[in-house]
Amino acid sequence: MKNPAEKTQKPRPSGNGTGLFTALRGKFGGGGSPKSNPELMYRSIFENAIEGIFQTTPSGQYLNVNPALAKMYGYDSVEDLIEGLTAIDNQLYVDPNRRAEFISLMQANGVVRSFESEIYRKDKSTIWISENARAVFDSSGTLSYYEGMVEDITERKRLEAQLLASEHNLSALINNVEDSIWSVDTAYRLMTFNSTFGQSLADMLGVTVQAGDVIIDHLPEDWREEDISLYDRALAGERFVVERCYQFEDGPCYYEISYNPIQTETGISGVAVFSKNITQRHLAHRELEAAKLSAETANLMKSEFLANMSHEIRTPMNGVIGMTDLLLMTDLTHEQREFARTVRISGESLLIVINDILDFSKIEAGKLDLETIDFELREVIDSTMDLLAAQAHSKGLELAAFIRPEVPLHLRGDPGRLRQIVNNLVGNAVKFTSQGEVVVTVSRISETSDGTILRFEIRDTGIGIDEAAQGRLFEAFTQADGSTTRKYGGTGLGLAISKKLVALMHGNIRVESKLGEGSRFSFEAEFQKQTTTAKPVAHHDLTGLRVLIVDDNATNREILDHHTRAWKMTNANASNGKEALQKLRAAADAGTPFELVILDMQMPEMDGLMLAKAIKEDSTISGAKLVMLTSLGNHMEPNELKAHCIEACVLKPVKQSRLFDRLAEVMTNHVPRKLTQSGTVRLAVPSKPEAPSPPASAKVSILLAEDNRINQKVALGLLQNLGYTADTAITGIEVLVALKEKEYDIILMDCQMPELDGYETTRRIRATPSLASPRIIAMTANAMRGESDKCLAAGMDDYLSKPVRLEALRDALARWSSPAAAAK
Repeated sequence: MKNPAEKTQKPRPSGNGTGLFTALRGKFGGGGSPKSNPELMYRSIFENAIEGIFQTTPSGQYLNVNPALAKMYGYDSVEDLIEGLTAIDNQLYVDPNRRAEFISLMQANGVVRSFESEIYRKDKSTIWISENARAVFDSSGTLSYYEGMVEDITERKRLEAQLLASEHNLSALINNVEDSIWSVDTAYRLMTFNSTFGQSLADMLGVTVQAGDVIIDHLPEDWREEDISLYDRALAGERFVVERCYQFEDGPCYYEISYNPIQTETGISGVAVFSKNITQRHLAHRELEAAKLSAETANLMKSEFLANMSHEIRTPMNGVIGMTDLLLMTDLTHEQREFARTVRISGESLLIVINDILDFSKIEAGKLDLETIDFELREVIDSTMDLLAAQAHSKGLELAAFIRPEVPLHLRGDPGRLRQIVNNLVGNAVKFTSQGEVVVTVSRISETSDGTILRFEIRDTGIGIDEAAQGRLFEAFTQADGSTTRKYGGTGLGLAISKKLVALMHGNIRVESKLGEGSRFSFEAEFQKQTTTAKPVAHHDLTGLRVLIVDDNATNREILDHHTRAWKMTNANASNGKEALQKLRAAADAGTPFELVILDMQMPEMDGLMLAKAIKEDSTISGAKLVMLTSLGNHMEPNELKAHCIEACVLKPVKQSRLFDRLAEVMTNHVPRKLTQSGTVRLAVPSKPEAPSPPASAKVSILLAEDNRINQKVALGLLQNLGYTADTAITGIEVLVALKEKEYDIILMDCQMPELDGYETTRRIRATPSLASPRIIAMTANAMRGESDKCLAAGMDDYLSKPVRLEALRDALARWSSPAAAAK
């Protein structure tokens, strides 16, 4: 027999298991028995465990709990517990100090063993629990989540209380209690014990004890020092619980032992001890850990497989999309151009599906992190709306976005993932709306000196979603009903991904909808504020300008009303051409004519062109300048604008900055109705725009390292289109040889090449002083998390993901071929 020891457990680095727990409680693809499927095995153990099992965020929000814990805490379901309570809720612990103590212990060493506390259940009744918890860290050492097990020890605490209340009288206790109970005096002599304790010693050690025996004398010699130290701790006044393991010939036994000093009027007279055999619980916990490790390993293999598949799919996709782009830049017949454009659109659609699957796998494996960089909120929203404008306008939909004036615009966070969420929700709204409008509104929920919480709302007038379907809408691989995929397409992953991303931004996503009456999706997201605000741009002053807004869509009128009032203009609204003419003439008769009319192109009965003609034919109101709002499909050429006496055309959805610039250009001679202190009129002169930066020189020396012949042709074609030429290499070895023969300004480096890949090639270049130090731009088909970091860590300067876009390549070359970049 080996010396018993207190069991300790240190936190070990691990991946984020949030996705794993979610997957276990969700639906699995494929069949198989639990033994052949690690995830199913883990799920079975998790769901059927007798003890409560939980997982929480670092802040204490429940991520996952099993049915046993929900039942223990008095909740009807797992979902009710997750929504109704946090693990460190003030209302959970009866004694608030116990909550503070638990948090302190977890923060101190990341592990808590046998933490006992009385807690409130949902109905406000109380129970005693014993909790074992640990902190789980990711590979970088950052805290990912807490997990642990909870046992109801209410009955044991009742017996303890009964014992301590009667000082030395154990005989009042029922002898058939399963737990061992005994007490010793200050000389370690047995005072009282129950039959379970006596039987345990007989079974374990083959000894028989009686009152008055020195318990230490009955123990194996190599146990005694450990036992004496524990009794002495209790005799010194400490009350504590330890977990001990005893090794026997037929295997280990685990016990949870509670040591309690017996307090009398004259001091501590002994120790009362309660011991519970937890071998089955311990083995179940080990089985759960093993199953979890197996599931995590399976998840890792799945992620590696998907990363490899991503590379294998993106490499030929780069050829398909890139070559199609080059084809569209040549002279084609109308029919040929339509064929090529169809190939291009199909390629993009396939890439969207690939990206969705890859993103979902990254989230499920806990491998998706958010960036924290400076960005401008208006640019994120406007660029997203621009991407979807053509699709919306092709269906005759009004597409609009409004950022309320109180919303801070200069933020820090992950603009790419925010754009992805908004794009998913607006894209769905456009897809499922055949007439009417899709409107995005951004408002502020709260704001501090260094951060803000914003609310994003996407409202549409589409087909709507019935109540039953709303409950499963954010689950992976599901849509409102089976016919949705057949009619509208899509993977069913967009909303599931959006929900995960919103959670990473510390928010929630929800939907309000009625079948046939449209939908309203909304989510909150938390952002930091930039420490330095951008310098204000000098604008033309439109203060006091009288403007009439004419649009049959009420939402558009409301947005334009907010914009013009924010610019201190005086406005009025009209919903059709007839009403507009009436207001224009009434204002002219009153001596306060409108100086500007913003009119929509598409209006019933009298469209924008008809209204423009009517205004210019009426001499009393013809002095007003006209600005037309129109969709992409109705873009007007300059000669057409001139023929209708229209000063400017602004494309929908209307960007606030774009609209202001057009109005400022149109009203160049407008005199703001604002006087200086001397009483003279102050003229606002627009600032001179900065000269555009010169294009990148075609003399830049470029080496293209790419082993795939098709992708090599694509890259050379894109470079040629941008005015560049390049030498080529197909392996890292060839790159090193080429650098010895010629100095290059830029290397476009494929990361996966035979013999010597792009990472190692870059490291060798940076480690060889005799070689020139060109700018190295990675081109990789691996889109998994950390790829950009891996490239930069190898010594590369920039990163392009395949398929490589013409615009992205142009921007990267411009960044690294500029004089400023060369000087770095």
